[in-house]
Amino acid sequence: MNAKKKGNAGEHKFANFLQSHGIKAYKNSSSGGNIWKSDIHNNINANFEVKTCKKINLKECWKQTDRDSSLSKTTPYLAIHFDGMPDGEWLMVMHSEDWVDMLKKSLEEKEVIEIPQEDSRDKKWAIENLRLAVQKALKHL
Repeated sequence: MNAKKKGNAGEHKFANFLQSHGIKAYKNSSSGGNIWKSDIHNNINANFEVKTCKKINLKECWKQTDRDSSLSKTTPYLAIHFDGMPDGEWLMVMHSEDWVDMLKKSLEEKEVIEIPQEDSRDKKWAIENLRLAVQKALKHL
């Protein structure tokens, strides 16, 4: 399969992957042809650059993703499917600040115990393990 066909097939598969998780998405047939450079058109204000490959120059691919997202004022994501990976499995690359924001939102949905910054790492893990054990025990009551 030539590179263009492989890329198009990968973009369709990633769009289907997003759809299977409840996100409205489809392959952008004009990606690169206008201000919306994203390979996948979607309803979550994200710029998805999709790569299907044996190996990748991550730095160059991220530059493209970041540049394209800044033009359209969207959040950049790089979706990678390496040859040999199981179908439906993708490696996602994102900005660290976007990752922290996502993590914080995820934690807000759960009951979180605030742990002071000065506590040791071992104490943090012990408290977190205790919290999880208590939650598990309460389910059995």
